[in-house]
Amino acid sequence: MRGGRILGLKFRRQHVLQGFVADFYCPALRLVLELDGAQHDTRPQVAYDSARTSWLAASGYRVMRIRNKDLTHGRLEALLKQALCETILRAAAPRSGEGDRG
Repeated sequence: MRGGRILGLKFRRQHVLQGFVADFYCPALRLVLELDGAQHDTRPQVAYDSARTSWLAASGYRVMRIRNKDLTHGRLEALLKQALCETILRAAAPRSGEGDRG
């Protein structure tokens, strides 16, 4: 992810958002990428991660979680393409109260 080598997107590592430290953050997509290892399988950690994801989502961030063992360049690129497409579609969609008046 260094140097914008994946789809030209820039990421900040260990970036603070809303008082939480995100593993990776892409400002252009308002995307938080969290890499989860086995320590995220405990009941307290699952509850904390869920609450944290909800808080960040309510603040306008998109949160994607991926298991460390599942992380490959291809998988990451596919996730980022999906996020990029969704961001473009969201930006192009008419806002509430706008649109066709005919």
